Amino acid sequence: MKRVDPCTPPTARQSRESPPLRLVAPTDRAAPTDVELVEALRAREPWAEVAVWHRYSGLVHQVAHRSLGSRHDAEDILQQVFFCLFTRIDTLEKASALRSFIFSITVRTLKSELKRRRVRRWVTLTETGELPDAGVDGVDPATAQLLRRFYRTLDRLDVEDRTIFVLRHIQEMTLEEVADVTRLSLATVKRRLQKSNQKVSEEFEREVEQASALQAMRRNT
Repeated sequence: MKRVDPCTPPTARQSRESPPLRLVAPTDRAAPTDVELVEALRAREPWAEVAVWHRYSGLVHQVAHRSLGSRHDAEDILQQVFFCLFTRIDTLEKASALRSFIFSITVRTLKSELKRRRVRRWVTLTETGELPDAGVDGVDPATAQLLRRFYRTLDRLDVEDRTIFVLRHIQEMTLEEVADVTRLSLATVKRRLQKSNQKVSEEFEREVEQASALQAMRRNT
């Protein structure tokens, strides 16, 4: 499989201003294999884009949502990933590796977004001045606050380390799968994951201690 260079999809602003991906109803047919999907995508068969969207869009959105903590941002990432997939499908050498190909595009797109966020924080803290929404429906305020602290902790990780941490612990990939989609050696993944585990544990405990101290101070004033 060739290394996939980051695509140049519509910006997040353009994505929000554009209509969502428009899908035609799939024809009655047996579920295609990934190899058949790739061949059909290369042949520009109209049904193939619909089929690959239905098979993999939920997975891409889930990874993006869990990585960024924002459902809105995950929708932007979803559109960018599929834009890249449809425009770069001819670079996939092994048709049976479609799932890995999509994951690789997703990881690279997420890395690009995380780097953009970091630069934005350096300049103006955040674009809106708000933390990620943590994106979980139906949670109580205390849990939502805990999630915000967790994502604030993730924000302090290096982009590569954060990606590995999320894929392993939140997306629950095996170490071998993480190494495959990040194009890193298994030894490197293990080493960086160990470092991330320690840092997240220390930072998150500090976040919780600071929050508890602040609440206690408020109660006493």
